[in-house]
Amino acid sequence: KPELDESGWQDAHLSDSAAAVDPVANPPLLRWYRFNFSLPAVDPHVWVPWKLHLSAIGNGFLYLNGHALGRWWQAGPQTDFYLPECWLNFGAGSKNVVAISLRPNGDSRLESAQVAPYANLAETR
Repeated sequence: KPELDESGWQDAHLSDSAAAVDPVANPPLLRWYRFNFSLPAVDPHVWVPWKLHLSAIGNGFLYLNGHALGRWWQAGPQTDFYLPECWLNFGAGSKNVVAISLRPNGDSRLESAQVAPYANLAETR
């Protein structure tokens, strides 16, 4: 749920190489990652579809604002996930939450996550 109190969670800082999380001697059954992002207000004359681009090791599930978005499978081939507009919050002060659960698969970790527009699919109306 987007309103989950994550104050007790450990911060992970992502880089192109790996999440800076200390290895755990007895890894949990699932490793959870959450991040927040905001989007600009919608321009009624422009339609812009948004995507989540992921790189991770392990297999798991993706959630957007409490909705099941899809499944991440390390073997791929999918790395981009469409973010449905009806599940997104737009405008000043808006908050969107992506949650990712990864099952241990050796050294499971989130390497990078980016929310970006599908720029080649945007259109003016």
